[in-house]
Amino acid sequence: MMDELIEDTRRLADDLRASGPKPDSVERVLLNAVDPFLQTLEADGQPQRASTEASSRFCTESLDWSSPLFIRCASLVERARARL
Repeated sequence: MMDELIEDTRRLADDLRASGPKPDSVERVLLNAVDPFLQTLEADGQPQRASTEASSRFCTESLDWSSPLFIRCASLVERARARL
């Protein structure tokens, strides 16, 4: 469901903000990718290819694939891609 995707994305963004990420941290860069992704979900009611691909690229290129952060990010991207 789209509502679940929006809520899970919001939760990830909130968790990243709550962690107080430093400007050059992986968490800050991920937040910079997740924010536009979330904005398009909220505004359009559906994912947009550009923001979905930007989030996907960051997740696969910058995160440790065994980390909980990667798993959360990859799950959001997979669910968004299924709706493109």
